[in-house]
Amino acid sequence: VFPEAGGGAGLNLGKEKVKAFVESFGGRVTGSMSGKTDILLVGKEPGMSKVSKARAQPGKTAMVALHDIVSHVVTGSLHLLSPGEAPQMVIDNFSGGYAGRGGVG
Repeated sequence: VFPEAGGGAGLNLGKEKVKAFVESFGGRVTGSMSGKTDILLVGKEPGMSKVSKARAQPGKTAMVALHDIVSHVVTGSLHLLSPGEAPQMVIDNFSGGYAGRGGVG
């Protein structure tokens, strides 16, 4: 979730605005991680499954916070967020996930 972006509620908090932002710069937004994922945009309390998949692909998928994406767009240095270049992200809390999925989100 991205409370700093506003809009939406619950597990969709801010996601539509962030999706529109990324797409406005030519990015492609999907709801799942795959071997083709270059950047995982990490919000507040991300899903353990997606983070685990990104961590299993070191040098392939960069995990980046929304404020990092925005600042790199403003400074024209988005290329520095490529896998292998982005700083290691520390995540303190994970989402409980959607009800009925055993906490995996």
